[in-house]
Amino acid sequence: MHRHKAPAVAFGCLLALAIAGATVAQQIDVPGFAGVGARAIGMGGAYVGVADEATGAVWNPAAKTVSGWRRNSQAGSVTATRNLDFDKIKDLVDDLDEADANELAAGQRLLDTAREGLNPLLTTTAYAVYPMGRSALYFNLNAIGRAALLPVGDGDALLNNLGDGIVVDAQASALANVGLTYSVDAGEGWRCGLGLRGVYMLARNYQYTATLTAPNTLNSADAVGNTGELNASTLTGDVGFLYTPEDPTRLGLGLVIRDLTQPTLTDQGTSVRLRHQIDVGLSTRPAP
Repeated sequence: MHRHKAPAVAFGCLLALAIAGATVAQQIDVPGFAGVGARAIGMGGAYVGVADEATGAVWNPAAKTVSGWRRNSQAGSVTATRNLDFDKIKDLVDDLDEADANELAAGQRLLDTAREGLNPLLTTTAYAVYPMGRSALYFNLNAIGRAALLPVGDGDALLNNLGDGIVVDAQASALANVGLTYSVDAGEGWRCGLGLRGVYMLARNYQYTATLTAPNTLNSADAVGNTGELNASTLTGDVGFLYTPEDPTRLGLGLVIRDLTQPTLTDQGTSVRLRHQIDVGLSTRPAP
């Protein structure tokens, strides 16, 4: 197994039978499990078979971790021209909401984005972990914002002429988890752990066309699939197993089953069901 001065060789045997698995009415994107910690993420999911750092309990509730706060934030994007974070996702959501409410200035900002050829896909993650040996308390948040924007009109960059507008197909969602884990030594290198997790989700699906129908007057017309806001919370549980051999050159094994209760979040006629996510990780360390 990994020692602090010798990195493990991880085999990415991540049997993700359902990565962020969800059955979703209205096709709302559900941010899935957000891995935390640079080393753990770099191991490609096999970290569930190691889970030996302060962030280990977030990955595998069977982890036995050292004490002390760990907190960080991460941001990423497939849009190389932008540095993305929570504020940019919020700005996108504000513009989508305001244009849907016939705000001309917001419609113009969305049109500017579309004319520049930028259909943003924004992602960001933040976490805080407080490990306490057998147990750990943690928080993590994963947010997604994406927009497909299509200009309508004569090609001018401004909403000047009647009929100018923009077709919007966008989604924004955030999934927050507050979890408490507890693990026990099962003997012969095995540990077992349970996690209780509170889940909170905020999401919105936007499908509408905003068109200039009179001078300085923007009119938004919803398309089929445009939904209200999903704002819901629930409780669920996770179970984890971790095998750490005495000989670090032998294979270590980790198994995690998330969302044992397969909870459903429902609000304003929109439902999101979080299905089981099963992760398996193998790791070893070469002989010196």
